[in-house]
Amino acid sequence: METFRSYLGGSVPERIEAGRFLPYTPYPVFKIPESTEGGTYARNRFVMDTRLYDLAQDEAQDHPIRDEALEARMIGLLKDAMRRAGAPQEQYARLGLNAK
Repeated sequence: METFRSYLGGSVPERIEAGRFLPYTPYPVFKIPESTEGGTYARNRFVMDTRLYDLAQDEAQDHPIRDEALEARMIGLLKDAMRRAGAPQEQYARLGLNAK
């Protein structure tokens, strides 16, 4: 639990839960708040930025693709996969996505 407290900066360790939240596994997992009250998830500066790359042409990922239609398609595919996996609502919020 100390690692989780460190991750959250010690501000809300009482909000960390352990339980069987995922329907596809009989094992307990930790549910860690995606943010503190009134704040957004800022622990990873890339979470809210879209980063799409053509790995065949840009293996080093130096040049992100800027294509709104492709981004929308990939976000749709991600959300479909999250629904199939039973991702909790908190994960959508963590990624800045609308669950619908």
